Amino acid sequence: MSLKRMQVLLLTIIMVVIAATPVAFGQAPGTPGAFVANAGANSITVIDPEQDVVLGTVAVGQEPHQIIAVPSNGRVYVGNFGEDTVSVVDPRAMKEVARITVGRSPTRLAATPDGQFVLVNSFAQGTTAVIDIATNQVVAEVGQGQGRHGLVISPDGRLAFAVNNQSNDVSIINIGTWEVVGTIPVGQQPFGAAITPDGRTLYVANAATNNVSVIDVAQRQVVAEVPVGRRPLIPAAAGDGKVVYVSNADDGTVSVIDTTSQTVRETLTVGGRPIGVGISPDGGRLSVVDNDSNQLLVLDAANSNVITRVPVGAKPVGLALSRRLAEPPTNQTPAQLPQTGSWSRNASVWAALIGLILITGVLGAVWLRGKKASDW
Repeated sequence: MSLKRMQVLLLTIIMVVIAATPVAFGQAPGTPGAFVANAGANSITVIDPEQDVVLGTVAVGQEPHQIIAVPSNGRVYVGNFGEDTVSVVDPRAMKEVARITVGRSPTRLAATPDGQFVLVNSFAQGTTAVIDIATNQVVAEVGQGQGRHGLVISPDGRLAFAVNNQSNDVSIINIGTWEVVGTIPVGQQPFGAAITPDGRTLYVANAATNNVSVIDVAQRQVVAEVPVGRRPLIPAAAGDGKVVYVSNADDGTVSVIDTTSQTVRETLTVGGRPIGVGISPDGGRLSVVDNDSNQLLVLDAANSNVITRVPVGAKPVGLALSRRLAEPPTNQTPAQLPQTGSWSRNASVWAALIGLILITGVLGAVWLRGKKASDW
């Protein structure tokens, strides 16, 4: 083999290896930004929301129901309904890094806008625990609820709204003093809640009365009730505040509420048993957790067409979407992303380097043998 031909062949092989191994040469294998809590599998599924691919699965506590992503520290917090704990997950390292004991049967969680605290409701105790993110310690507990479930925090970080499923009301909690400063009656068996980006309007899904209570936050009272599908569970407000999506578990639909007229503008048939629902930060994609088919449905928000279905774990419930998670703290081990059916970051780096060394050695030996026979 001539020197020129050997160089061309070697360059071609190197280019193929680089193309086949993007992770080894600096391209991210996927950005975790969608997370599903799998109650029947004691795990969460980590998804790249841009590619709609599963990046990995992380084991957590028993019967995880709800989940949030906290952008400020790059962590995901999971309420383990079956064992009274909250799992703290590093989604890039694909591992649980802490487990915090909270009240009995934890349900919804919410993070303060300043990234200092995570609040978590206890269904069995009717309380809200306050977790200091820096220490992973419970620093306060707020009571006065029965069957506490839904939970949201106002955009200005001053108030939290905790939905009490068994007393049919919403507790208003002052963030800072950690005291209940008001109560708002709503419909029967209220479940989830959502607040508009301007913080003016709160939406509470009432599972037993098949409607959504619309609350004027300033007045602290219900100003409208919107009929929706059967057993509404989780509402989610769009980023522009123009619509609120509500999952209706018992008829396989999602109601789209116009926040100006406070009426249902459209009803989307998704099938199965929709529970968790969320809208992408840019408002273009609606994600719905189907508890029956063990899938995350991704729909085009503009035309309601299903874009894809992503398989997740058994009996999924909660969903969290995040625009961008912070990098892990500098004192942490560099993150790895083990993926089903693919290489992790370090494995692909070493495979690429070893492959290049072996290929170079073999071709070099062939070239030297040819040189010895013809030229030396």
